[in-house]
Amino acid sequence: AEITELVIVGFVAPAIEKDMGLSAVEYGLLGSSSFLGMIAGALFWGYISDRYGRQISFSLTVWLTFIGGFLSAFSPNYIILFLLRFTAAFGIGGMLPVDYTIFLEFLPTQKRG
Repeated sequence: AEITELVIVGFVAPAIEKDMGLSAVEYGLLGSSSFLGMIAGALFWGYISDRYGRQISFSLTVWLTFIGGFLSAFSPNYIILFLLRFTAAFGIGGMLPVDYTIFLEFLPTQKRG
């Protein structure tokens, strides 16, 4: 699900560029918003999960990804779309390392890598 959220912009970007009349810079930044959000999210949620626990962090990242992704479908302009795509990726950036860590905690100690 995470990868779908990240690559969906690549599929609809030409239509977004046409509908919103984006410049080349805006078009590039929209594609980069996911990666920028993931970088910031990984740093932020890594700290939060260590400080407050992985369960709450995981729940918040799932909700943040959902809200950012869902609302981006209704974006009235480029700035809102960019911010919502960044928000969704911010959640994904935290979700990926946190959910794998939670999963590994359920493995027997001798099976962990």
